[in-house]
Amino acid sequence: LPDAVKAILHPARASSYNWVVAQGDMVVSIEGSATAGEGIAPAPDGTLVHTNHYVHPEMLDYEASENVEGSATRLHRARELLSEALGEPITRSALRTILSDHENAPDSLCRHGQAPGDSQTVFWSIADVTARTVMYGRGNPCDSEAELYAFT
Repeated sequence: LPDAVKAILHPARASSYNWVVAQGDMVVSIEGSATAGEGIAPAPDGTLVHTNHYVHPEMLDYEASENVEGSATRLHRARELLSEALGEPITRSALRTILSDHENAPDSLCRHGQAPGDSQTVFWSIADVTARTVMYGRGNPCDSEAELYAFT
């Protein structure tokens, strides 16, 4: 995990994004720009949620998105749904249901891009670090064919 974080924050990078890296029972989300980066640990309940805007206090000056409010709406909804799911087994199916949520459209987790120029979901993925699998699909999670990749 430390080597992955070091590679993500290599100073010669041209840009950066949000990276989620995990190893065993350790996980961190790294918000990065071309020149800075900060880690975000899981919440006390063990969940880790991120959408398309900076949330770490040290990274807020790098935010240039015109739709921070929409991303914040999705972040809040994802946290809400994940919190409601706690206490039950968090399965790939349960996570896909969360990703398929249409509440707060057009700023829903599952975005369909109804009007020209609207953002839409182009792919989704759910990684199970313990099982060493990634379930994913092209398009919206609510109506796309799931594929499963297993690491050997």
